[in-house]
Amino acid sequence: MTQKLTKVIERNIKNTPRKGYVKALRINVGSITQRLKSKIKALNLNVYVTTKSLKHMYDQRSAQEFDFIISSLEKVISQPHIIYKNKSGKTGDFCFYYESQSNYYFYVFEINEHGVYLVSAYRLSSLEEKRKNYLDSYKLLWSWKVDLPSS
Repeated sequence: MTQKLTKVIERNIKNTPRKGYVKALRINVGSITQRLKSKIKALNLNVYVTTKSLKHMYDQRSAQEFDFIISSLEKVISQPHIIYKNKSGKTGDFCFYYESQSNYYFYVFEINEHGVYLVSAYRLSSLEEKRKNYLDSYKLLWSWKVDLPSS
């Protein structure tokens, strides 16, 4: 986790009332590789997270889950295991699936003209069948295991 992101969380997110107001900030947390940029059809490689998204995750997730999501963000951005197209009607355009030490995470991103924004992230079920059923409802865009040809 970048030092800047840590400071923003300490100053603007922690010790704030649940669902309370936070100062509107945008933090650059890294960039997507050129190879992945073409898969998600992003105009800009920069990835940002807003204090609004951080506050949402901080309020909704356990401390352990939030800490992992934030501390793994740079690695997830550069090396997701699988990329899915998000469902229509949902906030966000695509999702990165990431596995770490028998934990499974879903990072939801949205694309706009300024870059790619992390909207939310959460841990998926550790039960393989339940997780598989959940992921089957998403369209696969790309995977490290099978690098799908561009369409």
